[in-house]
Amino acid sequence: MHESTFNELLTSLNRGESQKLTFSRPLTTTVELANHWTPGKGAAGEGVVLYGPDTIYLVRQFEGGPFIGLVQEASLYDLHWYSLPEYRGKGYLSAALKSVVLPHLFQDNRDFQHITIDGTVLNEENFQASVRLAKAVGFKYTHEESGVIHYKIGRGMFNRRAYIDGELSPLTDVRAKEIRKEISDHFTLLEVLQSELEMKLGNTRDLFQIKKDLDLLKCNFDSVVSDAYMDHRILYVKNL
Repeated sequence: MHESTFNELLTSLNRGESQKLTFSRPLTTTVELANHWTPGKGAAGEGVVLYGPDTIYLVRQFEGGPFIGLVQEASLYDLHWYSLPEYRGKGYLSAALKSVVLPHLFQDNRDFQHITIDGTVLNEENFQASVRLAKAVGFKYTHEESGVIHYKIGRGMFNRRAYIDGELSPLTDVRAKEIRKEISDHFTLLEVLQSELEMKLGNTRDLFQIKKDLDLLKCNFDSVVSDAYMDHRILYVKNL
């Protein structure tokens, strides 16, 4: 994902758009963990395809306020961050990184988190801003290669932090029914394709196993949705 993509995503979320491709869980009142799918063009004749999901941390200005920045976990060896221009230099992103994002990343028992800052891609202002931010949150310089500066930070400074789990969101009756319908439609399409292959190739052992796997997966998906919905109903009744 590039700066223009980050900007478009934050702008869309603040307009109430992109919910169908971005699924988030609040970690604190101002930081949300999200899976985001990016639509793009496929090969000739493929139409629109989805890429992802990308793991991103969405940062709000304040509780219930607009999203002002994000951090993308590109890999163990890189993070990408971005703030909307009007919110830069105000400390929102550095505070989120130090108090939530980095502690949460280190909960998976990684020893280090690496980042790169590419001076061949960023303009001078954004390059220097990224360097200052990296240093402010505790990243240490390791080396430079072909205009790209490498930094890393260890888990030691986060060992005593409280575990960050986030706030789970129950499924409503309406959404549970929608998900069941979508699951059913997708599995029906897979069964249609399996049926075509069976007629073209014969009922091979592989196709027989695929049919069994599809039946099991469909059952498991439905069970997950049903259990989540029932948990929501039990919680609702208890709170009456």
